[in-house]
This record gives sequence, structure tokens and C-alpha cells, in this order.
Amino acid sequence: SVYRQMQGADYARVESMEQITAALRAEAKATEAAAQASEQARAALAQANGVIASFLDNMSHELRTPLNAIIGFSELIHSELFGAMANEKYREYAGDILGSGQNLLELVNNLLYFSRLSAGKISMNLDDFDAPDLLHRVADAERKKAETARVDIIVDVAGKPILAADPNAATRLLSGLLDNAIKFSKPGGKIILQARQRSDGACEISLNDTGAGIPESELQDIFAPFVKGKNSERDAMPGTGMGLATAKMLMDLHGGSVSIDSVEGEGTNVTLVFPAQQAGRAEVRAA
Repeated sequence: SVYRQMQGADYARVESMEQITAALRAEAKATEAAAQASEQARAALAQANGVIASFLDNMSHELRTPLNAIIGFSELIHSELFGAMANEKYREYAGDILGSGQNLLELVNNLLYFSRLSAGKISMNLDDFDAPDLLHRVADAERKKAETARVDIIVDVAGKPILAADPNAATRLLSGLLDNAIKFSKPGGKIILQARQRSDGACEISLNDTGAGIPESELQDIFAPFVKGKNSERDAMPGTGMGLATAKMLMDLHGGSVSIDSVEGEGTNVTLVFPAQQAGRAEVRAA
């Protein structure tokens, strides 16, 4: 009787182990299937992103060709190169076409750059240069637009902080941020550009404006591509919502960071931190 009881217990343990083993095998198969599905999803997403990037690239090129012609001919007409026009309205309309064409070309160029950046086709060639020179060049380039908007641009830099960055990317980055600040500033407002060298060798650049500001509810998604805030939508501001997304991607490529502090109705402060250049970081390419 005791032997039969022990034998029955052994059978029960074996059966239990077989059930556990079967459950573990089923779980392993499910995990493997989930991993395969995840890998397939990632591959499909990568392929879709590649198709989108290629489409945007091609469309941008196709749009730029006729746009350049429109801009060139409207500029020729507006300047009355071949003689004065009898009606001043024609010259005014040519100016409107020229301005609209230039704005549209800027949007297309930004879209093309963003698609290339997203596809990993933009590389960074890092170099050391004076941050104040960059700030003054960017401010001078945007000065006319700021004067039209009746906004003051102030460059306030103590000393000569050194910036380790790709010159072209840094110029595009700061120009975009300054253009954004001008766009959302009211007449009589001001924008202050500052730069300083931190103790760790990093260069910190900030843009502080007294514009419309950003609602707190929008700050968490501020760097997402193609996202426009309620102020942009309400005031019908031109743009595609790529500016801050591009800035974030460029700062990531530099190994730096970008942060935004803002109070709606009071203004916005954007802070960029470029790390000190390190050996082996002379060229960086988007992944």
C-alpha cells in the first residue's frame, strides 16, 4: 500500500513537471513569436519611414524647380528691369508673388532638410569657433525681418566663449530659433541672444524673447514633428511645425541638449548646450 502511494505520488510529480515543461515551451514560443512580430514591425516602420523620406525628398526637388522660376520672373517684374509698368498695382502684385514664392521656397527647403536629417543623410563636421561671431552673424541676417516686425534683437555676450559645432548646422539651428522668436513677438518686444562658457567646457547659448509664450499643456509635445501650437493656429502663422523638431535632432547629433522654459503671454527662453569637442568626434552622422 505504501509503495503504491509513493508510486502514485511519483506519477503525479512527473505529470506536474510535464505540464510545467509544456507551459514553459508554450511561453517560449509565444515570446519568440512576439519578438519576431516586433522585429517585423520595426522593419516595416523603417521601410515606411524610408519611403516617406524619399517621397518628401523627391517632392521637394520637384517643387523647387518651378518655384525658382516663379521667384526669378516675379523679381524681374517687380524691379521693372525692362522698364516701368504703367499701373503701380502690377508692381505691387509682382511683389506679393515674389514674397509668397520666397516663403514657400523656405518651407520646401526646410522640409527637404528635415527629410534628409530624418533619413540619416546629414553629417556633422565639428569645429571650434567663436560663439559671439555666430550670434552676431545670425542676428544681422534676421535684422531686417525684426525691424519690419518692430522687434529689437540684442546680442549680449561676455568674453569669447568657444563653440564646438558644425558651423552650417549651428547657423541653421539658431536662425530657425531666432526666426521663430521674431514671428511670435509683438511690436515693441525684444529678443536677447546670450552665450557663455561653462566650467566643463560646454558652450551654453540662450534665446530669450518677450513674445506670446507657450501654454504649459503644449510644452511636453513641443519637440514632436509637425506639431503647431494653438497660438500658431489661431494667428495663422506660416510654418509646418518642423522647426523645434529639427532643432532637437541637430542638438542630439551634436551630443548636446535643448530645453525650453516658457510662460504663456510673457515669453520663451530656449537654452542650447553644446558639449566641449572631444577626440574622435570630428564627424558625426545621423543614425
